[in-house]
Amino acid sequence: IRERDEAPDEKFQNTNIIEITKLAKREKLFGKTYNDLFIAIRKEHTELVRLLEIYMDGYVFKLPIKGIKHIHNSYDAVLSFNYTCTYTQHYKADIECCYIHGKADLDKPETNMVLGFDDHYKVNDDLLADLIPYEKFFQRLVHKTDNKYLEWINTMKSEKDNIVEIYGHSLAPADGDILQSFFELPNTHVHIFYLDETDRYNKLKNITSILGADKTIELVGGLTPKITFDLI
Repeated sequence: IRERDEAPDEKFQNTNIIEITKLAKREKLFGKTYNDLFIAIRKEHTELVRLLEIYMDGYVFKLPIKGIKHIHNSYDAVLSFNYTCTYTQHYKADIECCYIHGKADLDKPETNMVLGFDDHYKVNDDLLADLIPYEKFFQRLVHKTDNKYLEWINTMKSEKDNIVEIYGHSLAPADGDILQSFFELPNTHVHIFYLDETDRYNKLKNITSILGADKTIELVGGLTPKITFDLI
């Protein structure tokens, strides 16, 4: 169905997207329009993110953690893809941090946390515009999440020797636009810490998905590689 004001009814009930069908039934959307459906989906997404925020700030942040010997508290700055300030609290670090995906906070009235996927997922053209709000880049724009890392990148471009260390990130393409900006910085060496060979394999695969084969070979496998892997 292509018209925005057409009701989903028969064709939509025959869909294989079972969970969406359940949502449509629960919200009594059959007989209404696709606009009504996507409003309901957005509401569900917002509520899911709020539940995640409660879980992260109310439970995960309070869990005891074991320090990692490679991590210290004297970095120039930290770009966090996590929702909690576990690093600054645990390592007693008075360091400028950029929470690119928002920060979990039980006390704020509305969440600004980012929870979505990347644009590598191919979808039907009719649904593309409606799925854009669930891509990470779009949510960062909507929620106006912290982007001070862009200032760091501008400064690093003129520096002669930059070191970037990456811990605990899968390097999945969903954050590829941000990671790529660091991978390709001039005069910069990137250390990627990994747990085991499976982890290293997956990270290398994700880097290739972000940079492409030629650039990955140049930065990882060249005579003077700019990206190296370090076992934790």
